[in-house]
Amino acid sequence: MAPVPSQAAGRLSAGARHHRHAGARHHRPAAGLLPALLAALAAGCGVTGQNVCLDFPASAGFQPLERDFTDVSFPPSSPGACPQALNVVSGPSIAHSWAHGRGYVNCSLPKVLQALHDPAASRILSPGNHWTASAPGVEPGYDVSFDVTYVVYDTITVRWTLRTRGGLLTPGVPVTDPGAKVGLRYQKTCGDDHIALQSGSLVAAVAPCDPNATQLELVGWLNATTQGPDDVAGTLRDWFSNLAGVLAASGTCP
Repeated sequence: MAPVPSQAAGRLSAGARHHRHAGARHHRPAAGLLPALLAALAAGCGVTGQNVCLDFPASAGFQPLERDFTDVSFPPSSPGACPQALNVVSGPSIAHSWAHGRGYVNCSLPKVLQALHDPAASRILSPGNHWTASAPGVEPGYDVSFDVTYVVYDTITVRWTLRTRGGLLTPGVPVTDPGAKVGLRYQKTCGDDHIALQSGSLVAAVAPCDPNATQLELVGWLNATTQGPDDVAGTLRDWFSNLAGVLAASGTCP
């Protein structure tokens, strides 16, 4: 689990230190729920949530939450020209709200994998900016592995932790190979039970339209008080913007 969080001096983090990345935004699973939840509690309409921990089984690894979805396409492209953009669709299910996204970033796959080691590329929006990223390597055997704990201090204190794993989905294939694929997956592991489920996954591969660009497939799931499909769609859009911002701040992409 991540260490007890302290207030961030900046918006973004790598390990336990906080950095600012120009152009990066926060993505927001559960962010919208917090103001509404706190308002309801202040009016006497709710109770303080209980701390609940959920298993993130090793068998899940960093495989995508869903494969081969057909309800959203990549943005239109042409040879040598991949637009840095994301298309997103979202909807409800019995268990959770969901969103699917496909898009491109104008940076190579190795540089995308490098950026994903930074929690800033996949952290969430939390009112007050109280968050702490663990040191890397919280789980052995993963190229990317860290926890981020978020705390909101208001009418009540809301605290929860997301664990992230990632690496190559194509064992034995180097990230510089055109057939390589990179995966990332996060899940709420402990925290306030008003957030019953919070998970996301990313699959990155060399873009067919440009070998120096990367195509992304994103999936988000959320079951949380006051949240719905639009919130999960916002999660994916903000995640995409975060990653693009970290890549831009690196100064190594076109």
